[in-house]
Amino acid sequence: MKLVERFGTSVCALMAAALTFGTASAEALPLSPGDRIRLTIAEDTDLPVTDRFSGIYEVNLDGSLQIPFIDPLYVAGFELEDIEQTLRQALILGEFFHGDRLQLGLGVVQWAPIQVSVVGDAYFPGQVLVNTPPDTEFGEQLFRGEEPYALTGDYAPARYLTAVLQQAGGIKPTADVENVRIIRGGIVQIIDLSGVLTGELVDDIPLISGDQVVIPSSGTLQAQLMRPSQITPSTVKLFVANQTAPSNVDRLDQEVAEFE
Repeated sequence: MKLVERFGTSVCALMAAALTFGTASAEALPLSPGDRIRLTIAEDTDLPVTDRFSGIYEVNLDGSLQIPFIDPLYVAGFELEDIEQTLRQALILGEFFHGDRLQLGLGVVQWAPIQVSVVGDAYFPGQVLVNTPPDTEFGEQLFRGEEPYALTGDYAPARYLTAVLQQAGGIKPTADVENVRIIRGGIVQIIDLSGVLTGELVDDIPLISGDQVVIPSSGTLQAQLMRPSQITPSTVKLFVANQTAPSNVDRLDQEVAEFE
């Protein structure tokens, strides 16, 4: 029997919250496949090593978390606070611990790279891989090697919407920034990013692997988008041809001839 079936409404409510993006904020990023978290239970010290729950766990490709002795828990899109409450309930109802004694904590050990699809008015639409550790090939050395005890933290700025748009080359001057869509599990959320240009608060949604970002077109050029920002290109390449003066190649040939 699956954990969702065993513990009913609480887990189902969390899944619904995850699909509707909940109240995502910079203080609470949802988990994604490949993320590693540390589970700490104070009462584990009284148990044999083979019976302890405490340890480092990685979210599976299907979005589930496999904790010993209980059924897989679907966690992709959930925040740590919600997962902690659900896991606590599972351990208590499974009679592994007494409710008044259970001291449980979850913390992020390492955020995994995520792959997001960007379509529409971006300069480089397509699949975007973000949050890859530096100096490694797609994070292979860090995520598939030894347990990264020295790498800790609970903030991954590269996994936010504005950072993903920058990695996709930035949006075009024709983009409709007030109606950017994020599609997760078939659920659509519309985000207004115009505050990035005006200084107003922006709901910069944290993304998870498999999200699709759709940037619709307004159909017209917009002057306010023709400048560097969090969501527009940071640089612009200009190619200028000057036919009235000798080219660099011509000048180089002349200098070589004079030297000879």
